[in-house]
Amino acid sequence: AYDRAIDLKPDYAGAWVGRGTTLATLGRFEEAVADYDHAIALRPDETISWHGRGALLATLGRHEEAMASFDRAIALKPDDSMAWYGKGVSLAALGRREEAVASFDLAIALKPGYTEAWAGRGISLTRLGLDFFPDLEFPTVSVITTYAGASSEDIEKTITQTLEEVVSSVSGVKKVTSQSQE
Repeated sequence: AYDRAIDLKPDYAGAWVGRGTTLATLGRFEEAVADYDHAIALRPDETISWHGRGALLATLGRHEEAMASFDRAIALKPDDSMAWYGKGVSLAALGRREEAVASFDLAIALKPGYTEAWAGRGISLTRLGLDFFPDLEFPTVSVITTYAGASSEDIEKTITQTLEEVVSSVSGVKKVTSQSQE
């Protein structure tokens, strides 16, 4: 049917999009991309052609090209949640997780019930590579010593006061507190 529509009116972009969609359903992705390209050449301002092209390119693993298609759809219609979602998928596939989360966030802001965008956001957040044991630097030093059999007064005189003097002389130390006990 789409072939006949194209024969009758080759400048009808809708027929090219329809045939591209059918070809994609049949797994003939490269041919489908060519039909979307033809539709875009006829009507470059139609976001549906850019969506279809982007989705097909993503399916083919051509994510940079897919993003360019989604970016074009977004330029034409900035409130297009599907384009933001598609861009997020390609960004995630390229390992650009933070950008993917931002793209999914925009899709969700435009369409709060967008289940796929929420799922994509969740997957991207999970794969951000969070460091559960980051290097932390606390501006605190603890010194613990033991002196078996000594009274707290002996510990104070022979150990604690000496340690306080040495630690206080270190550059940048603002406060020294100590505790001596038996």
